[in-house]
Amino acid sequence: MNPTYFRDDCVRLSDCDSTGRLSLPALFDMFMDVATLHADDLGIGFDDLRPRQLFWLAVRTRIRVHRRSDLSAPIRIETWPEKGGKLRCYRNYRLFDGEGPAAEGKTEWAVIDTGTGRLAPLLEAYPAGLMDVLRTDSVWSEPFARVREDFSDGEEWAGYTVRSTDIDVGGHMNNAAYPRMVLGAFPNAELRDMDIRELDFAYRTPCYEGDELRLCRRRTESGWELGAFNREGKTVLLGRIEG
Repeated sequence: MNPTYFRDDCVRLSDCDSTGRLSLPALFDMFMDVATLHADDLGIGFDDLRPRQLFWLAVRTRIRVHRRSDLSAPIRIETWPEKGGKLRCYRNYRLFDGEGPAAEGKTEWAVIDTGTGRLAPLLEAYPAGLMDVLRTDSVWSEPFARVREDFSDGEEWAGYTVRSTDIDVGGHMNNAAYPRMVLGAFPNAELRDMDIRELDFAYRTPCYEGDELRLCRRRTESGWELGAFNREGKTVLLGRIEG
């Protein structure tokens, strides 16, 4: 049980946006992928939990970007989960390229019992001895962003239909699909002007194929606060992006 996982890779063309650098949605994808591989190594992956009707649920994600690595740049990704509490835990990420640290991330996770729909204690998912070897340090200590659900002081600026390609093995919209949805609603020129340095998302209500979402936003001093709402008016996503 190695508490830390490393993966060496490079920035592929399919990972890049119109600037020829690592795209922000691809960064979310990379962090999700290494978390999955490390979970398998620790005995808490999808195939380990499925027989017990348990499934990992992303609650919040924040990514901080210092530099978006260029096409073909060699990269190394490091990830480790923290010990966590009774029902929730954190996983940390760092991305390095040839110039040094390029990005960090942190995700809050919980385990859901798919039979009851309720959160399960982490110890029900962890194999014996795992809690004893997990690290206690974090990429940062500050809390995730708090965003008001009331967007009456903002604007409804886009809509989105959840697609089949957004759905993961849990049957709902994958947490890494939300950044692609949100950032895809901005034109390239606006994204370049923003030069986004931080993204912070809270996942509130699961979405399913065919769901119609409306996206709202309001200006902040350094970026935007965001909200996504389903047809019934339930909050699907709250977020903040900063340049």
